[in-house]
Amino acid sequence: IHSVSAVTKEGIPELLEEIENTHWTDNDELIKWKLTYDVIEKNLGVWYALRYDVTVDPQIQRAVEILSDPAEYQAYLSRPEIGVDDEESADPVAAAADSLTSQ
Repeated sequence: IHSVSAVTKEGIPELLEEIENTHWTDNDELIKWKLTYDVIEKNLGVWYALRYDVTVDPQIQRAVEILSDPAEYQAYLSRPEIGVDDEESADPVAAAADSLTSQ
């Protein structure tokens, strides 16, 4: 993966494409999820595959947690930027650079 500072504005699409195409190789959980999803979809159909996806997708599980607890829902919406921890919101550029270079 390239250094964030070495990527030009024109090179961003290529970098994103590279990340998208290679993030599967080092993540056994993603591979396991994708293969399981594909097998269920092929054998039982899309409806069952989506039902499986909803039960294991961490983003969906987190959304259910937030929506089912009024205090957590309020705390989540009171963040300066949704999806960013309070520590990251102090310097969003540095946080984005850290997340890209740590891959």
